Amino acid sequence: MPNSCLGLDLRNIYAVLREKYRPVKVDVLFIGESPPFPKDPSVVPYFYNAEEDQPRRLYRRIASALDLRKPKAEGLEDLRRRKLWLTDIFDEPIKNVKIEDVEMHLDRLLHEIEEANPRKIIALLPKRVQNQIFLYFLKHRVSPDIKVFHINPWAESKEKLKNFLSEVLDRNGGSFG
Repeated sequence: MPNSCLGLDLRNIYAVLREKYRPVKVDVLFIGESPPFPKDPSVVPYFYNAEEDQPRRLYRRIASALDLRKPKAEGLEDLRRRKLWLTDIFDEPIKNVKIEDVEMHLDRLLHEIEEANPRKIIALLPKRVQNQIFLYFLKHRVSPDIKVFHINPWAESKEKLKNFLSEVLDRNGGSFG
């Protein structure tokens, strides 16, 4: 049951929820930092948990910027229909992320990027993590056909986030609207 995490492997729960809304072909891959820690052990707080009573801030910001439908399950279907998908650097909750921790998990992320083969990547990350990711991308030569963009959704206004996503997704036949 996705709304309960008592005694269950969170990494597994997050993977099942994330895969449920994965488009057959990913056009734009959003990259986040990590799933959130559950404050209440009876609820799995996660971007892809459609049963969550109070969607997390990242989902609310993205849903607002992309004009996703309500309830959350319909908004998640909107993302899938638009070929937009979110994955995280870490596949389980992490607090106080350190750069060296990020580097240790980027191989898994690079594998997911290769598997998804998106046209665009939008990193939804704090600057310190963005810098580390882009160095890694350059070092490991992510396909030059994949355009990479970044924004810190927590540091920007809702309007700026909406304008940024609109511009990036509209470039060269993006998936906005």
